[in-house]
Amino acid sequence: MASIADRWHTTERGSGRRVRSSLYGSGKRWQVRYRDPDGQSRNRSFDPEVDAVRFLADLQHRLNRGSYVDERAGRVSFADFAGEWLDRQVMQPTSRTALETRLRVHILPEWGTWPLVRITSAAVQRWLRAVSVDLSAGYVRLLLGSSPVAWCTKLILRSGVSVRR
Repeated sequence: MASIADRWHTTERGSGRRVRSSLYGSGKRWQVRYRDPDGQSRNRSFDPEVDAVRFLADLQHRLNRGSYVDERAGRVSFADFAGEWLDRQVMQPTSRTALETRLRVHILPEWGTWPLVRITSAAVQRWLRAVSVDLSAGYVRLLLGSSPVAWCTKLILRSGVSVRR
């Protein structure tokens, strides 16, 4: 359950009267409090109440759809994300070797240092166009289909990336 709180005013117990809090006049006034899907308590503050209301509506929509992604998770570099992603995959040793090679040769040189939040669908499409000049369409699909580039694009950016034949 998420809620909006007025940080500048509190309600007196007993009388129910609104009084100024110790935070009155300092910082942002409206605070949205919520729990992420992992149960962690989160909050974000806003100046105008309307921004808090809009954020809360969008947040509840994303939580209900299951598309909520913690903004802090996007600060991680693509190389770190790819390493963790690869460690979680269950596959045959030969498949792992082939995937590690594709990552090392084609994907990490371009995306390794990028923070996940900066990778956009348009940037991935530009990269695909560039590698399609030297590689076959089938190999480009192979690069994208089972790699963390696709995971990153789909999960972090909530937009699918596909290569047309």
